[in-house]
Amino acid sequence: MRAHWRNLARRLTSAEEDAATLVSLSAQFVEVERALRQAQWSAVAGSPARAAHGVADVAAATGTPLIAIARFADRAVAFAHARGTTRMTPLGSWSDLLDDLAQLGRAIARIATGGGTPPVLAAATTLGCELGERLWPVVADLADDEAITLALDRGLESTLLSSLPPLWNRPVTIASLAVTGTPRAARGPLGSSAARVAVAVGPRLDGADAEAADVLAVWGAGQTHRRATDVVAAFADADVIHLAAHAGLRWDNPLQSQIHLDDGPVALTEVLAAARGRGSTGRAIRLLYLAACSLGGGVTDSALVSAIPTLAEHDIETVVAATIPLPDAESGWIARTVHEAVCRGETPAAGLAQARARVRPGDPGTAVTWAALACLSAYAGLA
Repeated sequence: MRAHWRNLARRLTSAEEDAATLVSLSAQFVEVERALRQAQWSAVAGSPARAAHGVADVAAATGTPLIAIARFADRAVAFAHARGTTRMTPLGSWSDLLDDLAQLGRAIARIATGGGTPPVLAAATTLGCELGERLWPVVADLADDEAITLALDRGLESTLLSSLPPLWNRPVTIASLAVTGTPRAARGPLGSSAARVAVAVGPRLDGADAEAADVLAVWGAGQTHRRATDVVAAFADADVIHLAAHAGLRWDNPLQSQIHLDDGPVALTEVLAAARGRGSTGRAIRLLYLAACSLGGGVTDSALVSAIPTLAEHDIETVVAATIPLPDAESGWIARTVHEAVCRGETPAAGLAQARARVRPGDPGTAVTWAALACLSAYAGLA
């Protein structure tokens, strides 16, 4: 059934079918996807009850200071825990915070896609600074480059919080309060000694082959895949998986979003199923790097959780993903910087911070680079 779904998806996006055939294919695609969804979720229906854990418990498990931003009625409140002390900071209206972050996301998306006119760049810089002013008291007791875990309430996971000035220079790992259960202790550094690496390259993406070659050169070994079936198979045993491909975000159901490969797409539900399958082996995927547009995005509301925090909860240690369109020309060197850091035994969040250190936010000469780095975040599950 999955192969049939993949073939239908490929034909629907191929621009080779006439209008009448597209109507028929669309109807078939909906039916097959519905059957797949029913089969997948009935097999894993239900979740274990989640115990409550304080910010100190989570901070101790992750080994970093913790900042949790939560919603109470229509107020946003930040809790910062570091060195045995927890401090609460009001951040104002929850709806205003969401609206401002959404506006910042739209402005940076325009910059990323070549629409960074001086007024747009000025508006994004000003809004980012204004939002940053709200966060400065939250991190006032931390060193400027100190790593943190940022746990966000439902609706904030797909925003560009890590792009704000108080967080720009520090390694930031994002987690979702909506999927957080028992704190998961940080594992040791990965390094390059025994890492199994798989890289996937999608069609019609300039620079994807060069990016894949760079990633493999960093690790010194690994395999390149172009077919969806081979990529899904690679999820069975790879420690590091890098996907350089076009993607399509499903706003109605982010976990049905697709990564496009030569023989058709891979759905994020397939990635989730593979990650869950790894749980019984005790060998979680250490890093999933999605160099694909917008997969970290999704609906910002109180009902849905975006796809990436859900993936990070299920036996994927860290997921790097973009919340808005990722500029192709900037993707390669950023990926190389992150993989170099991980290969040295550092975290993906540290690699992103090292890449951001090369750019001054709001600089007209590096506006697209700023947008590329602003949209990328490292996500981890705490459960």
